[in-house]
Amino acid sequence: MTRRLTTLLLLAGASLAPGVLLSPGGLGAMASVDLGLAWMPREQVGVVGLAAIPILSARLERPEGSADLAVLLAGGGVRFAVSTRASRWTSSVDLGALAVSLRSTGVAGAGYLGRASSAVTASPFVRLGLAFAVTPMFRVRADVLTGIIAHGVSIRFAQREAATWGKPFVLSSAGVDFGWR
Repeated sequence: MTRRLTTLLLLAGASLAPGVLLSPGGLGAMASVDLGLAWMPREQVGVVGLAAIPILSARLERPEGSADLAVLLAGGGVRFAVSTRASRWTSSVDLGALAVSLRSTGVAGAGYLGRASSAVTASPFVRLGLAFAVTPMFRVRADVLTGIIAHGVSIRFAQREAATWGKPFVLSSAGVDFGWR
């Protein structure tokens, strides 16, 4: 039983990477810390979990005031590895769903009211990854994830739309992947 458990654990991996989250629509980039887990019980098929935790929000400034938007992503899906575990270069495609938590805070200019708001929604995602094995248990990894929020998010100033977010969004990251052989 111990040998089987050890083998199962060797098929698991974790990743840590800084990331940049972008969406067209008027807001700038957001910085995040990206965490990931993968379990590959088959040579080329497994499951993944991921989270992108915001560390810097996007800011929008207008004469009416300013607004900051922070986005937290968390979800999971299926990973398809294009190459084998023994390859120095490993590419992958992940398909899944994310919970998207959005939090905005506003600071009003003179004569306006500022407020905070938050929302949680869901999004499908596709993530492409490429990793290089420095050792059998340590890889350098880069990923690009894309998703879309069906109705998007709107940031409004004085009852008019100033920016949108989520139609679509892209998360790029580069970091380390360890434990998966």
